[in-house]
Amino acid sequence: MIIEQGEERVAVQPRVRFPVAVGISVVALAILAAVLWARHAPPAAAPSVHPAIATATARLGVIEETLEEYGRVGPPAGAQSNVAFAVPGIIHSIDVRVGQQVSAGQVLATLDAAPYEYAARDAQAQAAAAQAAYAAGTVPAAQVQGARARVAAAQQRIVVDRAALRREQTLEAAGIAAAKDVEAAQAQLASDQAALTSAEADLRAAQTQPVVLAADAASAQAKAAAAAAVLRRTSLTAPVSGVVEAIFKHVGESADTTTPVLAIGPVGQNEATLDVPGSDARRIAPGDAAIVTVDAGGASASGRVVGVVPSVDPATQNSTVVVSGVPPGSVAGSAVHAVIEIGMARGIVIPSTAIVQDPQSGDSLVFVREDNPNGSSRYEQRVVQVAYDNGKQALIARGLRAGETVAAQGGFALLAPSSD
Repeated sequence: MIIEQGEERVAVQPRVRFPVAVGISVVALAILAAVLWARHAPPAAAPSVHPAIATATARLGVIEETLEEYGRVGPPAGAQSNVAFAVPGIIHSIDVRVGQQVSAGQVLATLDAAPYEYAARDAQAQAAAAQAAYAAGTVPAAQVQGARARVAAAQQRIVVDRAALRREQTLEAAGIAAAKDVEAAQAQLASDQAALTSAEADLRAAQTQPVVLAADAASAQAKAAAAAAVLRRTSLTAPVSGVVEAIFKHVGESADTTTPVLAIGPVGQNEATLDVPGSDARRIAPGDAAIVTVDAGGASASGRVVGVVPSVDPATQNSTVVVSGVPPGSVAGSAVHAVIEIGMARGIVIPSTAIVQDPQSGDSLVFVREDNPNGSSRYEQRVVQVAYDNGKQALIARGLRAGETVAAQGGFALLAPSSD
């Protein structure tokens, strides 16, 4: 028997019964329908191969830049400050005593300021006069007006002289005038042209007078400011807070810029000395806020950077930084560490925990989530450049864009295994 199935002719042995053949056809049709349905049905969502991972969104922002440095309680060795006047003179007063605690900027001693006061008053008077001359401007204006009038008159005379010269030349050509008359007209024209040149020079000079007066006024003001600054230097002020440890000069003695007048030492144990790498010391400035923690006991206090030594030890390549704010009762020499705030950094910010260090290459990696249209997602391993990491947040210099989603924790679970 011949059975047609689709476009194919199938030969069937006569011993096969008709019901069996019908069953085979039904099964074939069912398989065909299943194949067609599978082709057009939406694909099933692929199960995630990764466990649930906390995520974070990269954002544009700012983070606080800090440096953690280590040292000991107490001032640097040789921390005593010898203080001298910035100008020479005769000491008029010593305003502190040995053992007295002083604050930064407090007046410690003064010189006899009379000579400097006279100089300051004289300079100020000269500045006022120069300014008044420049502001009034009456003399320069009159000079300019007169010079312009002379120029105009000389120009008119030249016009007349040229007309007279042409007339004499015409009369000479007609045989009416003598050659000497032409020469006289030429001489008059040359004289008046010289007068015009002189008048123009006077005009230019007069026009520059306001500029000269302005320069004189500015110079006088600068001299007055310098004299006032010198006068202020007759007061000796404390460069830092501390305790007066010694007084080397007395009232009535002469002082100069090379001879110290007194010495100031640190107050108690309120300061800590930090041994800082030279690369860090260049980024620290006096006044930076700091949190100082004593390792023994863990007591902390807020302070500030009070000094940065502007040199590096050639043996250790470290510098010295002094911070205030040591917790009260700290024992001199105790180990401390200080977290110093050096500024704010702006850029792409993500949690520090999102960064994974590749154990083989040493690269800094983040895992960026990519969402598929079918609802599934996967994580792309990406190398980034970390500009700064304060332990909580990291600033990314390159390799990540704002708005991208990264694995905030558990990045090691996503790290691709070695192909070895």
